[in-house]
Amino acid sequence: MVELVCALDFSLWLCVRSVGKSILYSFVLSNNIQPIVECCYTKSKIIPLFSLSLLNTMLLQACDNKILGGYEMKIGANICEFRKAMNLTQEQLSNSFGVSVAAVSKWETGVAYPDIELLPKIAEFFKVSVDYLLGYDMAAELTIEAYIDTAMKLYFERKSKEAVEYLSGILARYPNNNKLKIAFARLQVYATHGRYDNERHKKLISDAEKILLSMPDNSLSRNEYEDAQYILSMTYTAKKQYDEELAIINRLKPSEQVNIANAEYMIHIKKGDLTTAEKLIKRCLHNSLMDIEGAVSWSTQIYYDTPEKVIEINNWLISLFKLVTNDMQSFLDGNISYAYENVAYAYSRLNSKEEALVNFEKAIEYALRDADAMPVTLPFTGKLVWNDKPELRPNAVKSLLAALNSGERDDYALIRDDMRFVDCVGKLENANINPVGV
Repeated sequence: MVELVCALDFSLWLCVRSVGKSILYSFVLSNNIQPIVECCYTKSKIIPLFSLSLLNTMLLQACDNKILGGYEMKIGANICEFRKAMNLTQEQLSNSFGVSVAAVSKWETGVAYPDIELLPKIAEFFKVSVDYLLGYDMAAELTIEAYIDTAMKLYFERKSKEAVEYLSGILARYPNNNKLKIAFARLQVYATHGRYDNERHKKLISDAEKILLSMPDNSLSRNEYEDAQYILSMTYTAKKQYDEELAIINRLKPSEQVNIANAEYMIHIKKGDLTTAEKLIKRCLHNSLMDIEGAVSWSTQIYYDTPEKVIEINNWLISLFKLVTNDMQSFLDGNISYAYENVAYAYSRLNSKEEALVNFEKAIEYALRDADAMPVTLPFTGKLVWNDKPELRPNAVKSLLAALNSGERDDYALIRDDMRFVDCVGKLENANINPVGV
């Protein structure tokens, strides 16, 4: 796949040289790509393997993001530079790839380019990516962070399969980017939704594990190492390799003797940097709230067969979050909505129809508040947002609708035909979601 994607990039470049950049743009923007397809087909034996729709998508993306606009082919200069750095003659290099010395000379002077089939071999020979060999202008590309954000948006819209496919294509283009590898492995684990009961889920977990184990520890920053190890521990959870998982958790566990966070606050306070100290403290409080919510979520699974206990712990969480926010509209509304829905479902399983309906209505109320939520100043925690990227947070409306339509809530049979329940679902389906909350 890496070779195919890079071959497409290379052929598009040849296409630009053949028909001219302005003509290429006019074809693409008018949705008339057939001349471009024909040009690509004549320049490469590999391009016909691509579907017309994929070529169209990548061409449109190329123009929309100006990927081709500032692209200057540097493969000849790079080959020359890399060859000299390895103290090789043109003859020695030509022998390595079974071509003539004249061919290498033409590559280096820009008179001709290597055959597309040779690109991966040349890149491997010089220990660089094909993109780097071609001199691909990363500044003209969307950033890796933006690619990851796009994939996570798809995931939070319950489009996990599309998210995995999208990021897989990006990783094929940048196979040596550790940040992208870690994000892709995380997405593969998330896409199983905690299940390991079919071949697709098993493949996702297996592929994620292979990616994480393929990265040498010394190639990772400390944050990347810890992130990769934590995701690896989740693959062991799925495979029920609990001893391996526990070994990772123990390695990552902070010291029980030293509270690094308190030391960090103290340093900034003594330095007089109260702004940084306050920011760190608010983040700690925010993370603590999310830890509590996570503990309640896991407890809901532990006590699934005891609905009364599920009701008790989720009502406690609702009370806590309302206390923290003074019941003001905030990004905690989604968490409150989830808790109310857990309570409603538990009451439905207990055949308590009125209590189930009341709490389901509350779940919808807070989900709709979440759909329109903007950062608001809250006591202690200040502007409480989700992971500094509110646009990527899970959306309560979409998540609840997906759950109701997935068969995960069969025990709502008690209230599903009640008009109050039907009205609530209708409100979800017609909700106007603030773009920040998508």
